[in-house]
Amino acid sequence: MGIRKLAIDIGSSSFVDSVVVDPETLGITRSRLTYTRQGKQLWVVQRDDDHDDHEVEVDAYGLPLDIPGHFTRLS
Repeated sequence: MGIRKLAIDIGSSSFVDSVVVDPETLGITRSRLTYTRQGKQLWVVQRDDDHDDHEVEVDAYGLPLDIPGHFTRLS
Protein backbone atom coordinates (compact mmCIF):
# COMPACT_ATOMS: atom_id res chain seq x y z
CA MET A 1 0.00 0.00 0.00
CA GLY A 2 1.32 3.42 -0.86
CA ILE A 3 1.50 5.58 2.26
CA ARG A 4 -0.15 8.40 0.32
CA LYS A 5 -3.42 6.46 0.49
CA LEU A 6 -3.55 7.32 4.20
CA ALA A 7 -4.22 10.93 3.12
CA ILE A 8 -3.43 12.57 6.46
CA ASP A 9 -2.02 15.99 7.24
CA ILE A 10 1.50 16.69 8.50
CA GLY A 11 1.57 16.05 12.26
CA SER A 12 -1.36 13.59 12.14
CA SER A 13 -1.28 9.82 12.67
CA SER A 14 -3.13 6.80 11.36
CA PHE A 15 -3.30 3.23 12.69
CA VAL A 16 -2.90 0.23 10.37
CA ASP A 17 -3.32 -3.40 11.44
CA SER A 18 -0.97 -5.72 9.58
CA VAL A 19 0.43 -9.23 9.69
CA VAL A 20 4.11 -10.07 10.02
CA VAL A 21 5.46 -13.30 8.54
CA ASP A 22 8.67 -14.70 10.05
CA PRO A 23 10.64 -15.95 7.00
CA GLU A 24 12.48 -18.60 9.04
CA THR A 25 9.50 -20.22 10.77
CA LEU A 26 6.64 -18.96 8.57
CA GLY A 27 4.97 -17.96 11.82
CA ILE A 28 2.37 -15.22 11.51
CA THR A 29 1.73 -12.48 14.08
CA ARG A 30 -0.40 -9.36 14.16
CA SER A 31 1.18 -5.95 14.45
CA ARG A 32 -0.44 -2.54 14.76
CA LEU A 33 1.52 0.17 12.98
CA THR A 34 1.15 3.86 13.71
CA TYR A 35 2.06 6.05 10.73
CA THR A 36 2.78 9.67 11.67
CA ARG A 37 3.35 12.15 8.89
CA GLN A 38 6.38 14.34 9.71
CA GLY A 39 6.72 16.16 6.39
CA LYS A 40 5.60 16.08 2.78
CA GLN A 41 7.54 12.86 2.13
CA LEU A 42 8.72 11.84 5.62
CA TRP A 43 6.89 9.46 7.94
CA VAL A 44 7.61 7.79 11.28
CA VAL A 45 6.34 4.23 11.68
CA GLN A 46 5.87 2.96 15.23
CA ARG A 47 5.11 -0.69 15.92
CA ASP A 48 3.44 -2.39 18.86
CA ASP A 49 5.57 -5.54 18.53
CA ASP A 50 9.26 -6.19 19.26
CA HIS A 51 10.53 -4.55 16.04
CA ASP A 52 12.13 -1.10 16.05
CA ASP A 53 10.35 2.09 15.04
CA HIS A 54 11.76 3.81 11.96
CA GLU A 55 11.58 6.86 9.72
CA VAL A 56 10.49 6.34 6.15
CA GLU A 57 11.10 8.70 3.26
CA VAL A 58 8.72 8.10 0.35
CA ASP A 59 8.68 9.07 -3.31
CA ALA A 60 5.93 11.09 -5.04
CA TYR A 61 3.79 7.93 -5.20
CA GLY A 62 4.03 7.24 -1.46
CA LEU A 63 6.31 4.24 -1.90
CA PRO A 64 9.30 3.90 0.48
CA LEU A 65 12.78 4.75 -0.77
CA ASP A 66 14.74 2.89 1.93
CA ILE A 67 14.09 1.54 5.41
CA PRO A 68 17.51 0.86 6.97
CA GLY A 69 17.76 -2.73 8.19
CA HIS A 70 14.47 -3.70 6.54
CA PHE A 71 14.26 -2.62 2.91
CA THR A 72 16.52 -1.14 0.23
CA ARG A 73 15.03 0.18 -2.97
CA LEU A 74 17.20 -0.64 -5.96
CA SER A 75 15.62 1.58 -8.62
